[in-house]
Amino acid sequence: MITRIFTGIIGISIIAIMIQQGGRVFAGMSLILAFIAWHELSDLLERRRIHLTYVFGFIAITGILGIAYMSSATHLFSSITFSTIILPAMLAISFWILILTLIFYQLVNPPDALASIGGIFYIGFPFAFLILLRGMGSDLIETPLDQYGIHLQLGSALVWMMFLGTWASDTFAYFVGTAFGSHRLAPSISPKKSVEGFLGGVLGTVATTSLVGNLIFHFPAIEMAVFGFGIAIAATIGDLVESVIKRFAGMKDSGDIIPGHGGVLDRFDSLLFTAPAAYYFFIYIFTIGEF
Repeated sequence: MITRIFTGIIGISIIAIMIQQGGRVFAGMSLILAFIAWHELSDLLERRRIHLTYVFGFIAITGILGIAYMSSATHLFSSITFSTIILPAMLAISFWILILTLIFYQLVNPPDALASIGGIFYIGFPFAFLILLRGMGSDLIETPLDQYGIHLQLGSALVWMMFLGTWASDTFAYFVGTAFGSHRLAPSISPKKSVEGFLGGVLGTVATTSLVGNLIFHFPAIEMAVFGFGIAIAATIGDLVESVIKRFAGMKDSGDIIPGHGGVLDRFDSLLFTAPAAYYFFIYIFTIGEF
């Protein structure tokens, strides 16, 4: 437990620095995490004799995150334009992986190709949306942290809201489930998760995002409550999806790179769903002029 807490403190400190820095630093961190997650996913599926297009996966993920960084750093693309790039990118990645089944049939069979396509989308696009979320605003916003010399850009505040909502969902779900859980949420996937824990996670996340969003970042409380509800749902789905993959592979953890916490996929499984959810939520809110 001490190792878990110590590692958690260090991890949060590193994340805080990366969020505050933004730009290349934040994009680089996202790329490294995506690379590790892709490696862990490949290793998990190898245990069931599913061989992902390992090298091409790194290339595809680099391209996806690179487009996201260029979009947020240079504003070459609007959010709408970037969204229109996603479909062609998905088609291009799918096309080239399927081509590999023709060129290297003995090494890449159709099931491997389809798993690779799904894996690249599962890992690559969420981290791309994380980069886009951080780049959504460079203007400084007023917060109580200003008096301590800590000044936040709008983009960093949005990323913090996503992370806080994700962590709140996991934390409240765990403690409420441990104390009151009696009805299994998904017994065949994750036996320890309960309906009570899920509801506690939703309520706790709504409370956290509405209070922190309004009191710290001065975002509208009602919109932040809706945001929290959506983040809690997305976080739970992300957690369960990774649990399915690990159960399929017969593994408890996706890796051991983070002492006391497992692998990157274990720590960022919820983010793979909350990052896209947060991005599109704020895009909608900005579009209708609520912020």
